[in-house]
Amino acid sequence: MIAAIVNRRSRLIELAQLFLKLGIIGFGGPAAHIALMEDEVVRKRVWLTRDQFMDLLGAVNLIPGPNSTEMAIHIGLLRAGGWGAVIAGSCFILPAFLIVLALAMGYASYGSTPQASAFLYGLKPVIVAIIGGDDPLWANVTQNQNAFHSWHTCVCFRRMGNRRSTHHLNRRGAGDAYRFPCNVG
Repeated sequence: MIAAIVNRRSRLIELAQLFLKLGIIGFGGPAAHIALMEDEVVRKRVWLTRDQFMDLLGAVNLIPGPNSTEMAIHIGLLRAGGWGAVIAGSCFILPAFLIVLALAMGYASYGSTPQASAFLYGLKPVIVAIIGGDDPLWANVTQNQNAFHSWHTCVCFRRMGNRRSTHHLNRRGAGDAYRFPCNVG
């Protein structure tokens, strides 16, 4: 009986460590999280077989809600029962919750200051560039997926609000005659 308690406790600790780590380093949404989980749970730790993982992924896709969080909860349930589900889910969500909480508290305290306004104004085009960088529609506009694409998006959106203008940027770099307008305003 003591061996079973120790085994269960060690499984809960393993779950907490794994899902805290994945919650901290996991950036890129559910697809990236699930790929990281597969690497850890199937390949490295061998808690599940690939077939079990894929069956679980199929089941999670049928349930409404955030797939990666549901996957963490189900892996915890399979590994250590009900408490495993609670620990895995909580540890996976906790890092993102704390980051958003800190940002919200910072915004509530300093969001109306001129320095914060300038910072947030400059941050908007960066966010748009990051989000738009993986969008196939944006990729077709620029016909390539490199750093120039993000730079172009930042410049176009940076000019928004300043004045109504048509800003021409070189599509393929300096010296290329092929240009396209970035109408903003």
